[in-house]
Amino acid sequence: MKLFNYSKKAKWYLTEKFLRICFNLINRKIKYPLIETLDRYFAGIDTVIHVGAHLGEERLSYLRRNLSVYWIEASSKLFPLLEHNLRNYHKQKAINALVHSEEGKTLDFNMTNISASSSILLPIDSWPVPNIRVEISEKMLTRKLSSLIDEGEILISSSNLLIVDTQGTEYDVLIGAEQYLKDFSVVIVESQDFELYQGQIQTHEIERFMSSQNFILAEKNVWASTQNGKQNCYELIFEQSH
Repeated sequence: MKLFNYSKKAKWYLTEKFLRICFNLINRKIKYPLIETLDRYFAGIDTVIHVGAHLGEERLSYLRRNLSVYWIEASSKLFPLLEHNLRNYHKQKAINALVHSEEGKTLDFNMTNISASSSILLPIDSWPVPNIRVEISEKMLTRKLSSLIDEGEILISSSNLLIVDTQGTEYDVLIGAEQYLKDFSVVIVESQDFELYQGQIQTHEIERFMSSQNFILAEKNVWASTQNGKQNCYELIFEQSH
């Protein structure tokens, strides 16, 4: 049964994600459409921190903008592939870390048969893609984004943009940015207004937290919804309130 309706933009995204994985095998270059539509938010940006890197699918768009990029990926299985994909992108750095709200906490990172859906949270039983399953769990120590910056793993600039797409743990990543959250001009977050992963923090809580940190919600784009339209997946775009 089809559980989700996808927006036109998201259909491009999902198709692109699949094609990019295939085309990477033959070194073809294609664009990543969701990021390509966000030019105004990248105006004046020097540095991007992308938490939830997967395979670095957006690297060509970042290269076009001549950005310094820090890709953070938790999976030790995917990380070598990410590093390989970035081998010729000299302003883009890969970091293998499980970013969270706490430092040094041991958690299970669950690798699923759909690698882009891996998380420390388990998918709900009625997940929209049939037969999703956890193939392996690896114990990892968590890192806070603020610690990675303090230790010099990440060098922020005077104009930074943060992207968080961590399969249900986006709120934890934002909490762990601590005092550095104010150094980001733009923050882009993937979220849902329903439980896609067990125990995840949903959209309204993320919006409330970002508002408390002096950010305004500039855009709230639905990229997928359930058949009845009552449950949605969002791309939230926040800007610093001046």
